[in-house]
Order: sequence, then structure tokens, then C-alpha cells
Amino acid sequence: MKHTGIVGVALVAAALSLPSTTRANEFLRPEIARIATSIKKILDSRGVESIAVGQFSGPAGHLTNYGPGIEDLLGQELRKQKINVDAKAGFKVQGQFVKGLVKDATRPSDLMLLKLIFSVYDRAGEPITDLTLRVEVRDNAELAKILGATGPVGPKGDAYQRNQELQKNLGGKAARIDGSKVFASAASPFAVEILVKPKVNAKATPRVPRYEGNDLFVDIQRDEIYEVHLHNTSHLEAAITLDIDGLSVFTFSELRNLKTGGPRYRHFILPPKSVTPILGWHKRNEAPDNFLSFLVTEYGKGASQRAPQPSGKVGVITVTFAYAWQGPKPPEEERGTQDHGNETGFGPPVSQEVQEVERQIGIVRDVVTIRYARPLLP
Repeated sequence: MKHTGIVGVALVAAALSLPSTTRANEFLRPEIARIATSIKKILDSRGVESIAVGQFSGPAGHLTNYGPGIEDLLGQELRKQKINVDAKAGFKVQGQFVKGLVKDATRPSDLMLLKLIFSVYDRAGEPITDLTLRVEVRDNAELAKILGATGPVGPKGDAYQRNQELQKNLGGKAARIDGSKVFASAASPFAVEILVKPKVNAKATPRVPRYEGNDLFVDIQRDEIYEVHLHNTSHLEAAITLDIDGLSVFTFSELRNLKTGGPRYRHFILPPKSVTPILGWHKRNEAPDNFLSFLVTEYGKGASQRAPQPSGKVGVITVTFAYAWQGPKPPEEERGTQDHGNETGFGPPVSQEVQEVERQIGIVRDVVTIRYARPLLP
């Protein structure tokens, strides 16, 4: 599928592309829209026009913080239903991810999935018990992002094989750490590097990641600004998505998809043999001040009122990698792929030049997740 995007030139060229319907929070939008429609019926039956969107917690046993992305997406879809989303409303909706396994007699091992369960509460704080709202997540790339995995997601395998690879990554240490760079595996051509600085005009310096159990962490302090540097050592262009606590780097972009209401762009395109810094949240394409730097602080500080409330004790930076190319003919590396299918707030504005391009985007191959402990708010 062809995607329109934008190429940026800062230190090196970068690019962004329109969302694929099978990736990121946009993957969940149709199901979240269905949930919003059901909530609308509940509120209408009770003569209620407003609802608060509470926190969505991650699966037990995983240091993940995907909830803010779900909260933002649900808020968008509720507003489309002409529902007033108000943190002080009497009615509230919140939810949780529950991890499950699916047995298949024809397979030697179980498939892993996630169920996103929504609960609606009335003014008395009582759950509306005649309501069951849930979404099943089975897409392997999306599962890897929600669970905060790091490792390859076997592009030449079928859905079952990719799911087994994901479970393996969650249970071990698949990444290769080279200094401050994190590669998804020993053979991966893609890496993520976090650089940190005390203020927007200072020089950013790399922070060395470390394992805590099976999870990768870097040290970032409150009110520090960080940059995400992306390494593509392959001979092909690479398409990446970047999410901070489940929020796409384009979540607060002024450029919107007229059909869905979501962000117009979803991907950065990395040139071959390149290092591309992502300096912050995308606002618009034209410099100056077209990005808002990644500042470790609470959401909403000097930002959109749509920003979710802070949740979780861990900030989560997640990057997915796929190949990208021009024209209908995929590169040899893409042939045989099967399975298509602490908060960071807003810091000072920064500038990064960009322009649109069109690219074909392949299957997600690698996922890298880096966490940081969120400093306590005063």
C-alpha cells in the first residue's frame, strides 16, 4: 500500500508517512469507535451528555504504559459521538488490558492475545453491570508495542510463528546493546539511542541503557529533555513508528487525517546507512518551532487540553521498524513476508525541516522498547 509522507532534513534526512490501517493506535480505532457508540447509547438512555475518561492499566506483570494512547483515542471517538469528555463528569469509563492464551489443537503451543476491557461507572460510582465492552488485540506488532517487547518479530513467519517469537522476546533478553545503542537483536540493522540534555539549546549526550530483569531502562530525570536517535545500517529505507506511553509522536500534530480525525502522519522514513534524530512531538511541517521537544514532565504542561492525565510509574518509549520503498515492486528482503496484518510532556519548541514523500511500507520486523522511571511529581 502506498503512503504519503514527509521527508525531513535536520542532521540527516527523515520522512513521515500516512497511517497504515494495520498499525499503531489507528489499528484499534474501528474497535474503539464501536465502543464509543455503545457508550453513547448508555448515556442517552440515562439522559447523560458528559463522561470522564479514566485511566487504562496495562497487563499484570508487564512494565507497560500504553493506557494514555487508548485514553486519547477513546476521547476522540466519544467527541465524534457528540459526547462531552469532562474529567469532572459524574459518569466515568476506564479499562484494563488482560493477557490471555488461545489453545489450538493443531499447534504445539498457545497463542497469546490481549483483551481490552472497558468499564462504565454511574454517578454513584457503581459499575453498569449489564454492559460488556471489550476489544481483542491479536495483531503481533501491536501486541509487541502494548506489552513493551524488544526483539525481532519474524517477518517470514506466519501469524503463529510471529506470536511465538513475541512470547520468546518477552521472556528473555533479545536485544544487543552496543554502547548507548539498542539493537532489537544481534542480527538487526536497526537501533535506538536516547540522548539527554538539561535544556533545549544544550548539547544532548547519550545515556547508556541497562537491563532490569528483562526490561531495558535509561536514566532520565524530571525536567530533562531527551532526543530519540534512530540508526538504520541497512542498504534500504526504513519506516519507523515512535510512541511515547502509547501516544504517537504525531498525536498532537496540527495536520489531521480528514477521514478519521487522527494524525495525518504515522511514520518516519530513515534513509539507508543513516542516523536520524527525532527531536520531539510533531506540530507542523514548516519550521521554525514545528516540533515540541520531549520533556520529562506531566502531560498537558503548556500543551493541548486533550492530553491524557499522567499514569503509571514508568515512562515507555517504543519504536517499530519496517522496510520502505518506492514503486510497486518490493525489495528482495520483503518477499515472503506473511503477517500483514513517567510521562513525556511538551518542552520548548524546536525546528526540523520536512517535506512530503510517497512510500510503500512493509511488515514490522523489529520492536525496541526503552523505559525510564518517572520522577515523583512535587
